[in-house]
Amino acid sequence: MILWAALAVAAPRYALVIGANRGDASEAPLRWAEEDALRMAATLTTLGGVDPGDLVALRGADANGVRAALTRLGARVRAEGAAEAELVVYYSGHADAEDLHLAGSRLPLSELKAAVGATAARTRVIVIDACRAGSLTRKGARPAAPFTIVAEDRLSTDGLAIVTSAAAGEDAQESESLRGGVFTHHLLAGLEGAADQSGDARVTLTEAYQYSYARTVATTSGAPTLQHPSFSWDLRGQSDLVLTRLDDTARGAWLQVDTAGEYLVLDAHGTALVREAALAAQGRLALPAGRYRVRLRTPARLSEADITTTAGQVVELRAADLVAVPLGQAARRGGPARPAVALELSGDVRAPLLDAWSPAPGGNVGARVDLPALTLRVRATFDQASAEGDTLEGTMTAWGAEAGALKLADLGRFSIGAGVMLGGGVITQSFVTDGIAPAREATALRAGPVLHAEWSPVDRFFVTLEGGLDTVVLPTESTPTGRVVPHASLGVGVWVR
Repeated sequence: MILWAALAVAAPRYALVIGANRGDASEAPLRWAEEDALRMAATLTTLGGVDPGDLVALRGADANGVRAALTRLGARVRAEGAAEAELVVYYSGHADAEDLHLAGSRLPLSELKAAVGATAARTRVIVIDACRAGSLTRKGARPAAPFTIVAEDRLSTDGLAIVTSAAAGEDAQESESLRGGVFTHHLLAGLEGAADQSGDARVTLTEAYQYSYARTVATTSGAPTLQHPSFSWDLRGQSDLVLTRLDDTARGAWLQVDTAGEYLVLDAHGTALVREAALAAQGRLALPAGRYRVRLRTPARLSEADITTTAGQVVELRAADLVAVPLGQAARRGGPARPAVALELSGDVRAPLLDAWSPAPGGNVGARVDLPALTLRVRATFDQASAEGDTLEGTMTAWGAEAGALKLADLGRFSIGAGVMLGGGVITQSFVTDGIAPAREATALRAGPVLHAEWSPVDRFFVTLEGGLDTVVLPTESTPTGRVVPHASLGVGVWVR
């Protein structure tokens, strides 16, 4: 995944990018390897100084197809007499310790190294993201020896750099949320601007590797296996290689931020992640022209803004342009690592629990925790109903507690969803009569589904509207009886953290 660009003079640059979702017949197809290759090709031609006519992109090719493409590209480099030429070969797909697995065929790693080393290019770079598949799962099928080239693997060919996405004994990984290989995703973000920590509008090999290494380790820290990228290079005559240039704004569309932090760039609907990048103050990130939702993530909050990028222009995103996301929504959108905790107060009304009794108004007080997948809630409840007849007046009071879980989806400042609640309590009946009617007390259990909607006008305050159906189990003199009781509530809440 690591490429180049000339340091001072414009040396001819050639590239071969290979994406292979399909490996051996026994291996599960990958999801993102071919897309990763296409994204790498786009970055190389836009920012890496590779002319589109000098780049060959292969999707789903077999070993013979790769051999033929590499032979033709080597012949071009030799025929054009480019003594200062640079060549990069990028691969994403299945592999083991000995071979690349390509559409039911195999290409030995030793053969690939020999073929790249035999070209007339002065500088040669091999980048391999050999993967295994799923949401932070292994990018491959069977537990073969891991594919890796470690830094200690010294090569005899001068002017050759090799970068791999994992160290010895580790698996390279894909991410469902990143929609690609973890290392490739972060390397691309680095090449597109995030790795330019010096602020000189150039991303060097060292900067790109250091950035993608740190981000890959951080991303996979919660996965079953940790992933450490590795490298081996022997490049002479230069202090460092410049991989991409960020100062030619006419070559793409750009986002520039005035606040350092972790930025998430999503599609216009805020659903699909396009880029995750740690940017410095005044840092730039190259993006395809289009509409995006950009989120800034800090330890305490998540804020966002909608932008539109245009080819040849720089969109400046200032801190003042970002609007804080409600804390509960931030927990569901990949915001601060800690959950959002809120206190709630609501008034409600329940349908009559027994015949001849009135509807029961009441109230609830409680707390909730918003997690990425679910919202968990506990509440204390109170309601009271009455009955009135010719000879009897009564009051029925219910005290109880309930717990439940909600699954919410966010639509701007609104959230809607559904869940289940389970609770119980004590019901007391007291009477005023012309005869004898002692007070009675009983326990009851209830459970049922709820529909939930809420509005968050500011980042810490929200208003809720809820309705549901409780199945209430009441004791009787013989056997318990159940009754379905509709209820509705209106409430307010505040996130305390």
